[in-house]
Amino acid sequence: MKPLTLFHFTVQTILIALAGLAIANADKLAELPIKGTAERPALLLDLGSEPLSVGIDDKTTKVFTGEVYTHEGDTSIQTAKDEISSLHPGFGSWKVSFRFNVKPGLPAKPHTFLARWKQGGDPNVCVQSFEIWAGPDPSKLELRATLSMKPKGWDYAWITAESPVSLKADDAVIEVRDSGAGHDAKVFDAFLLASPLSALPTSGTADRPLVLLDLGNAPAFGTTEKEPSLQVQLGTATAGPGAQSILTEKDEVQVFHQGFGSWDASFHFELNPAITRDNIIFLPATKAVAKSPKLDKTLPLKPEQNRMNWPHAAISP
Repeated sequence: MKPLTLFHFTVQTILIALAGLAIANADKLAELPIKGTAERPALLLDLGSEPLSVGIDDKTTKVFTGEVYTHEGDTSIQTAKDEISSLHPGFGSWKVSFRFNVKPGLPAKPHTFLARWKQGGDPNVCVQSFEIWAGPDPSKLELRATLSMKPKGWDYAWITAESPVSLKADDAVIEVRDSGAGHDAKVFDAFLLASPLSALPTSGTADRPLVLLDLGNAPAFGTTEKEPSLQVQLGTATAGPGAQSILTEKDEVQVFHQGFGSWDASFHFELNPAITRDNIIFLPATKAVAKSPKLDKTLPLKPEQNRMNWPHAAISP
């Protein structure tokens, strides 16, 4: 084989390998449960010796890698390319902490915290406690949140904490400290911090804000810091024909009917008169406890079984 031909083949192979790595890296960001924006980027705290997110240049997601800082009660730590395992023989309770060096300048606002991990043990018995510590350097860390989160067993899953985590602009170190029961191992992939607004299916601006018609006794968006790109209007629920009862929870309203059937409910909201009158995309977050092609709503909209989703329809007021 001529040298020139060999060189061409070698370069082509390297380019193909790099292209494959870039696609794999992009896939990891695409699979995140919450997407950031250029104005409110998400913070991905990734684990492993060579995590797939390393080297990604994306304005919507800032990526930082971390390592095990301390661990107690387990027998060993194993670091793979894209995850870290904390091993323990049989059932027990143990601790493991991860430290991430981040770039200061993060938005000094509450963030939604998500953890992606899997572990042994009954999830109902093995609820984990995650402490989030942050500060300008390791000697000045402050406890920002203590969060209880239930695993999904041996299935990797992104679990969302119910309470927010507050960050400060000068934070340069973030520690995630896990403790709780498990069986054989806890395997951690990554953590995610993002603006609560990132959980919404679309975004608004100060000139054309989203209007969120929220329900519940203490809905998350009703108690968060006001954003010019979002208007939150709290509502009330009334049972309609066929509905036997209504239960108002912290962040949702449940309308009950025994067995299969058809029933109604009405939701009342007092709107701001200054809301822009224009074509509107209507996205109700709903779920159903039965699955049937006949479960379309009037618009029509089809809920998903036992999972909150955002179907949508266009409305011209």
